[in-house]
Amino acid sequence: MYRIATLNLQNFACPPYAWYDWEAIYSAEQWQMKTQWLQRLWQQAHTDVLALQEVFSVEALQRLCAQAGLDYLLAAGQPTMGEQHIFTAPAVALASRYPLTELTLPRVDPAWLSQLQLSGFKDSREPLLARLQLPGIGDIDICVVHLKSRRPDKQLSGPLARVKSEQQRLLEAALLWQRLALHH
Repeated sequence: MYRIATLNLQNFACPPYAWYDWEAIYSAEQWQMKTQWLQRLWQQAHTDVLALQEVFSVEALQRLCAQAGLDYLLAAGQPTMGEQHIFTAPAVALASRYPLTELTLPRVDPAWLSQLQLSGFKDSREPLLARLQLPGIGDIDICVVHLKSRRPDKQLSGPLARVKSEQQRLLEAALLWQRLALHH
């Protein structure tokens, strides 16, 4: 039996880096508490494969995962760094005790956008598609995704801000489903 889990790391940004705002920086003590808690959680869960969201510090995550025996790690691109050590967009990642290979997720078909009367589309966070090699089972494809949050869109105000946010979230889910269907 294999244990597969998912976990939102809630702004995994190693000091001195901040996430979204200069005020959002873990102190050394907070960072140590966070990473120790994660180590305990992963050891208790005996997780073989772990899908992770809100990854800003990929290298720190790789070290932490290796300490937990999750020697293989893939991240969807690199988190976006703005000015003055402030991350503006996280990545998703997949950690495993077993070999991983990154796969290419099919692109969004322009015909789908045309059907939806959209001129363009961009995921709020890039999904990760990977192939996992499980002993005794074989290859399994896994997609790690972190859809747009339900927080209102910052570019609008009032009810339209929430509608735009939900619309992006629904589009991400529907278009990902279409893209994964093409993959198989």
